[in-house]
Amino acid sequence: MEDDGFLQDSSSYNVIIQGFLQNRDSSTAIRLVHEMVSKRFSADLSAFQMLLDLESHDEIISRFMRGSSQGRKMK
Repeated sequence: MEDDGFLQDSSSYNVIIQGFLQNRDSSTAIRLVHEMVSKRFSADLSAFQMLLDLESHDEIISRFMRGSSQGRKMK
């Protein structure tokens, strides 16, 4: 972000992280969370909630697909 002339603060990181999460790019969002924490910024609650929701959703789908491929019903 600095290279593009943007000022970095908690608010700018949170907005960008939320954008990546809305586009289901959790790997980039997680990388940015680590980056912002290393710079002593903190993520807001909505960014963490979106990250948890996305990861939970992906885990549920993954479990379902594993169960389906093995001929079992998901419990």
